Amino acid sequence: YRISTAPGSVVVAGADERGVLFGVGRLLRSLEMSRTRVVLPAPLDVTETPVVAVRGHQLGYRPKTNSYDAWDAPQWEQYIRDLAVFGTNAIELIPPRSDDAADSPHFPRPQMEMMVEMSRLADKYGLDVWVWYPALDDDYTTEANIGKAVAEWEGVLKQLPRLDAIFVPGGDPGHTEPSAMFGLLARQTANIRTFHPRMTMWMSPQGFTAQWMETFYGLMAKQPAWLTGIVIGPQNRDSLATVRKRIPPQYKLRRYPDITHTIRAEYPVPLWDVAYARTLDREPI
Repeated sequence: YRISTAPGSVVVAGADERGVLFGVGRLLRSLEMSRTRVVLPAPLDVTETPVVAVRGHQLGYRPKTNSYDAWDAPQWEQYIRDLAVFGTNAIELIPPRSDDAADSPHFPRPQMEMMVEMSRLADKYGLDVWVWYPALDDDYTTEANIGKAVAEWEGVLKQLPRLDAIFVPGGDPGHTEPSAMFGLLARQTANIRTFHPRMTMWMSPQGFTAQWMETFYGLMAKQPAWLTGIVIGPQNRDSLATVRKRIPPQYKLRRYPDITHTIRAEYPVPLWDVAYARTLDREPI
């Protein structure tokens, strides 16, 4: 986008509608606001292009977070709009079945209903919709189990107004051997693209043993056409730089830093007051 000012006017121009939205966000962040005045303190002549392609946040409408599970749709819209003002271009949702309790006493709507609404809100603001979809079953080696998983995922994802990408973690939760994981995701991708044709599939080698990592690299060397990229986050045995060297160059990498947990985490809060740590636990407001 570009922002330019002249006496009596401000112009925000973008490469597309989303670029205009991010330009408006930059303009808002440049203003000085008080109860009675809004002032642009200095002229602007700014042209900016994203440094990274994906700038997203996972939004967990689930009992675990101690905050999000009480939000209704207007609060989600305000939050998603605020994220866009600060340059976020993607949100990541969580399906009803994950490693959480099935319900929360604070839910204003059931998880599936809110997931659909959050997808709609993201699309309203032109933001990409990702879904973090763990493979939770014990066995994905039989046709019966794979077929059951394909039907389950379709039942959830077909309801979403917008779906741009799916990220399947290799662990935390889930613990599927790489060959079985690749077989499952190839089938899932083919099926999901029948109703979300532009959906891309991503996975992480989180929690993989050294042996599983070598199997993973061997599978990547075969250059599966259904796979778009690899996600690097907590509990990855190899660094992003190592993974980049060992997988074919056409596969994209997405960094997945865990900045949502405060203790027992990738980035714990240092020297945190013990009373807060004991009472607020891992995912406070």
